[in-house]
Amino acid sequence: PASLVYYALQCAYLFEDNRVEFLERFEQLLRDYVGAAPSATPLAIDILTLAGQGDLYGALRTARKLREHEEERMGAMLRSI
Repeated sequence: PASLVYYALQCAYLFEDNRVEFLERFEQLLRDYVGAAPSATPLAIDILTLAGQGDLYGALRTARKLREHEEERMGAMLRSI
């Protein structure tokens, strides 16, 4: 799921003609991610703030941390099994 968030944001960065569509998809995917992993809320706020300011490159750099968050959460879940 974090990779999907990153991909939608990357598409918004790359494809200016469809930026609004990709940003809407990105925001929905990010909301879904935070709904499943509330511990990502501070990170999601940072990403949304950067994207809202038009700094899509900065948002992409920060979104990489979301993928790290996902790996950590999945690792913790697997270790608890």
